[in-house]
Amino acid sequence: MKNNGIGKVASLPLVLLCVNVMLYFIAVGMNESIIARYTAYLGGDPFQVGFIWSALFLTSILLRTISGYISDYGYRVFMLISGPLIASLGAYIIGSTHSFTILAIGRMLQGVATAVYVPASISSASILSAPEVMGRVLGIRSGIISIGFMIGPILSGFIVDNYGYYAAFTFITLMFNLAIIPAIFLAKKVETRRRALRLSQFIDDARSVLGTRSLLLAIIVTVMYTVVYATISSFLQPIYLEVGLPATAFSLYMTLFNAIGIPAKLLGGWLSDHYGPLIPITSGLTNMTVASILLVYYPYPPIAYVSAVLLGLGFSPLIPATQYLALSNIPREKRGIATGFHTMGFDLGNLLGPLSLGKLAQYLGEYVNVFPILPLFTVTALILSIILCKPRRDN
Repeated sequence: MKNNGIGKVASLPLVLLCVNVMLYFIAVGMNESIIARYTAYLGGDPFQVGFIWSALFLTSILLRTISGYISDYGYRVFMLISGPLIASLGAYIIGSTHSFTILAIGRMLQGVATAVYVPASISSASILSAPEVMGRVLGIRSGIISIGFMIGPILSGFIVDNYGYYAAFTFITLMFNLAIIPAIFLAKKVETRRRALRLSQFIDDARSVLGTRSLLLAIIVTVMYTVVYATISSFLQPIYLEVGLPATAFSLYMTLFNAIGIPAKLLGGWLSDHYGPLIPITSGLTNMTVASILLVYYPYPPIAYVSAVLLGLGFSPLIPATQYLALSNIPREKRGIATGFHTMGFDLGNLLGPLSLGKLAQYLGEYVNVFPILPLFTVTALILSIILCKPRRDN
C-alpha cells in the first residue's frame, strides 16, 4: 500500500506535542483577547494600552535566541515545562492587580514564558518530523494553535461578560498549568545529549545561522506582517469597548480569524513542502493587505468580520511558510537558535505595531486613524518576498 506520509506526520510524540501546544495556546488566546480591553477598562490611554500589550515582547525579544540555543543543547523539555509555569504566574499577577506597573510586570513574565516555550516547541516539531513532511508538520502545529486561539477568545469573552476579569485570568492560570502534563512525556523523544553551554559556542552558532539568506528574509517578512496583525488585534479591543460593544464582539472576530486559519495553515504547510514557501507567502500578504484596507472603512461589526476572514486567510499560511523558509536550510542541531532568531521577528513586530502606532493614535486622537498605515507594511514584505525568495525550496 502506498504511504502518503501520514505515518510520518502522525506519531505519539507529535500528538503529545500538539496537545501541549493546544492547551498552552488556549490560555494564550484567552489572555491576548482581553488584555488590551482590560487595560482600557482600568483607565489606560492608547499609549498605555499599546505599552501593556508590547511589554510581553520587550522581554521575549531579549531571550528568544538564548532559550533557543539552550534547547538545542538538551533542555527542550525543560523549556516546554518552564514556559507554561512562568506564563501562569504572569496571568495570576495580571488578574490580581489594578496597577499599571504590576500589570506590566505580569506581561513581562509572560514574555519570558514566550521566549522559553516557543523556540523549543517549534524546533521539537521540526525534529519529530521527517524532512519531506516538515512543512506539513509545522502546518499542523500552526493549525493546532489556531484551534487554541479559536477556543480561547470564546471562553474569555464569556467569562468576562458573566463573571469578570479575575475569574478569566484564574482560568487562564489553570490552562497554562495543564499544558505541562503532556510535555513531561516527551523527554526521550525530543532531547539531544546535554552539552556544556558556552558563550563562544552560542556566538559561533548565531553567526552560522544568520549567514543564511532565507532565515534573514523570514525574519523581515515576519516583522512586517506581525505589525499589521498585532495592531489590529490590540486596537480593536478598546475600539469596541469605547462604543459599548461586549467582549464577545471581539471574541467573535478572533474566532472567525482562527477558524478560517486552521485549513489555511495546513494548506500553507503543504504548499511549502511541494512548491516552496513563496506561494503561501505572497498569497498571505495579499490577503492581509486587503483585510487592513477594509478595516480602514469598516472597523465595526458586522462588516468588520469580513476582514477577520481575510486576515485569517492571510496571516495563517504565513506562519508555516515563514517557519519553513527560516528552517529548511538550517542543520537540525541548530534549529533551536534559528527558531529563536526567526521568532524575534514576531516580537519586534509586536513592539513596533502597538507601541509606536499606539503613540501615533494618541497623537491623532483615535485608534482607527492609524489603520491606513498598515497596508504599507504588508506591501513592502510582498515586494521583498517576490524579489528575494526562491520559487522552489532550496534543500
